[in-house]
Amino acid sequence: MPELTRPLEQVQSVQMAGREWSVLGTKDVVNELGKQSVLVLRDEISGQLEYRQSALRVVLREGVDYEAFISALPNAKRLFVNPLYGEIGVDAAYIGAQYASLASDPRVLRVNFIALAVPVRPR
Repeated sequence: MPELTRPLEQVQSVQMAGREWSVLGTKDVVNELGKQSVLVLRDEISGQLEYRQSALRVVLREGVDYEAFISALPNAKRLFVNPLYGEIGVDAAYIGAQYASLASDPRVLRVNFIALAVPVRPR
């Protein structure tokens, strides 16, 4: 088990790419971008850990209004919207349930955890 800044009281399970992952909690890291709280996920088959933002990118079916859709989501904060996708911030305690809800919503084509912003180091 990784050292977490904020372990979740209840580990949340999500299905990604046909595999079961657990949302374990968050870990604070400090880098060139400052202090960042990262979401820690674990692949239940391999035990591999992945680190992501506590945010989701959602691609909706044609004709669904992103602004209206996102504003109706519980526990979600609008981060970014364009004609191709919308991004929402979700507290780690709710992100597993929000991911599962979006993945099963017929208006949603695709939902993914957002990768971390990685600082570029000059050579």
